[in-house]
Amino acid sequence: LRNLLDDDKNVEYLDKVYYELGSFEARRGNAPVAINYLRESLIANKSSASQRVSSYLKMGEVYLQLKQD
Repeated sequence: LRNLLDDDKNVEYLDKVYYELGSFEARRGNAPVAINYLRESLIANKSSASQRVSSYLKMGEVYLQLKQD
């Protein structure tokens, strides 16, 4: 997935790529990196409201997991 970030033809999909990277890191238990990727997803998002909602929801889940640990 990280290779997709460097390819110029994937610019319109950066928000989704960052979201997937954040989700992957969250599953691995690496919360700080997951949160950073999810923030990048929000920054890269230009028009998709559903992607923005998904990123915020996943970020909330990661923060909740941190509090429970």
